[in-house]
Amino acid sequence: MKIDDLITETPQLIPGVNQAEVQQAIKDCYKALDIGRANIVEKLSNTSILYVYEKDVNSGIYFLVTDGGLSYLARYTRAVLPDNVGARQVLIKRLSQTDAYAAGIGKKIFWDYLFPKHSCVVSDSQQTTDGRSFWLYRISEAFDKGFTVKLVNTNDKTFVVVRNADELNRLSPDIWGESKWFQRVVLVITN
Repeated sequence: MKIDDLITETPQLIPGVNQAEVQQAIKDCYKALDIGRANIVEKLSNTSILYVYEKDVNSGIYFLVTDGGLSYLARYTRAVLPDNVGARQVLIKRLSQTDAYAAGIGKKIFWDYLFPKHSCVVSDSQQTTDGRSFWLYRISEAFDKGFTVKLVNTNDKTFVVVRNADELNRLSPDIWGESKWFQRVVLVITN
């Protein structure tokens, strides 16, 4: 089975997940711009700029501002895994469905900035349908790049190495869903 099949076959997830966190991240982006703490990472066009606001050594937000306003954000915070690897947990949110630059920016932020800097990135514990798709694509790319993918149970501190799309498909019922059961499971990509 291919990753694209999982995206269309997986049941619908919680639509309003992480709304308070997303709203706080949006406020943080605008505040960082207002107080001059947002640094330009890359100018994508005359009207589209990728910024980073590093709150401290453990957390920050990458965000895209276009002529339509804030289009995309990827907030990262420090996470400690059961095998004591320091990692960064990522909450992602595409705020504009019409902004052409927002379409591929998640992949760019992940592979060009977050992963090279931290070498271990963890999903958040709740996923919207778009968030699930984001992680499935990053996992597929991680397999192609030869990186390690793990499914970590944050309650009992156990993990399973996921070696390919078939194993991911087999484990899929344990990863995605609407109950609190699924909130104890995160995906990890590491090198």
